Amino acid sequence: MTYNKKALSLINTAVILSLGMFSANTYAEAKFTPKLEVGYGSYELELTNSSKYFDANGNEQTTVTTETAVASFVTYAVGGSVSFDSFMIDVTYKGSAAGEQDYLNGADLCGYTIDTACNINYNNDGDFEHSEIAATIGYQIGSFAVFGGYQAGETVLTHNFTLIADEGNPFGAMPGDDLTNDLWGVDIAEKDVTNETAGFFVGAGYGFAVGASSSINLSAGYTLFDVDLKEKWADFDWTQSSTGDGSGISVAAIYNYHFTNSRLYFKFDFQAYTQENFTNYEYDDGDDPADYAPADASENYYRFSVGYAF
Repeated sequence: MTYNKKALSLINTAVILSLGMFSANTYAEAKFTPKLEVGYGSYELELTNSSKYFDANGNEQTTVTTETAVASFVTYAVGGSVSFDSFMIDVTYKGSAAGEQDYLNGADLCGYTIDTACNINYNNDGDFEHSEIAATIGYQIGSFAVFGGYQAGETVLTHNFTLIADEGNPFGAMPGDDLTNDLWGVDIAEKDVTNETAGFFVGAGYGFAVGASSSINLSAGYTLFDVDLKEKWADFDWTQSSTGDGSGISVAAIYNYHFTNSRLYFKFDFQAYTQENFTNYEYDDGDDPADYAPADASENYYRFSVGYAF
């Protein structure tokens, strides 16, 4: 049985920017405002792995590879804010549904170069799940606002791998043949990658009126976070974990249409994060740590959503 123990890594940290709850005017009395959002999101990952091996002469070599993944998902959010005088406190939960991703889809099982490739390719019918919760406190000064808070999130990638033969494979299989059971003893190899993140963020925003019934809010934030990564092959009872840290930026633009006591809003937000300083993976079964910890990764989130604040 051949295992590809190259570590997968997904970092998920998302800063929830809740400046949509601010208006251009300072609140004179306490007010609670619940909200609901639904929309569409996309996710991009670029992961750099550094792994060690011994060549034919017994010399240790290091191979650096870069892998990419793209995911799409339905996004939703529920939450609420309390505003009083010039202050705002907001708590929001975000989740995903119907997520799909293509990590390693089409990659060679054995390697990335002509010397190491064996012409057996991954086929990944993968799922993507993301959830996060954030607490934000903000202070408004005229049309400007500053904010900060704490957030925690989780991303789960479920890889449903099959191994598909390509021309020139060492088994003489016809191109397109499914070799998963022959090589791994299962029809579909499920691998779950879970990333838990937590950290603090700060930011600032600006809001202005557009006509008599509309307004626009613009905001940007910066976050620092810790990461706990766990990787598990469900069929092989093999789990490994690692820790790291990261940082990133968030920007958001919100268009609000105001009714008498509520508002409809359209929001676009973008997050870009970098992770690094991963320790070597540790196995749950007590084996020695491996040299498969990722070198670094970058990820981007894009979301467009429609919301209603009561």
